[in-house]
Amino acid sequence: GAKVDIESDPAFAASEGMSMIRGDGVRAMQATPLLSRDGRIVGVLSTHFEVCHRPSRDALRRLDLLAWMAGDQIERAALASSPIVVRTLVLPRTTPRSPS
Repeated sequence: GAKVDIESDPAFAASEGMSMIRGDGVRAMQATPLLSRDGRIVGVLSTHFEVCHRPSRDALRRLDLLAWMAGDQIERAALASSPIVVRTLVLPRTTPRSPS
């Protein structure tokens, strides 16, 4: 749940996709691994923000719940030999609350 300011992080400065990320207004991002029941990584849930901030504990708990559900569905589809459909969900933009 650490905040990453992509404008000042050297790992992103050299990224080929940096101009696309900037063009989309992304300033920070957070990633949550999608795990199978036995702990294997089966994907990543990536969240992008227009403002550099640290997501709240509640927001991170919700992302963990979504990641757990997605990892479970990916594992179920793999066990059933079903094709896995990957979708992008775009949520409305929100402004993070200022710390009190």
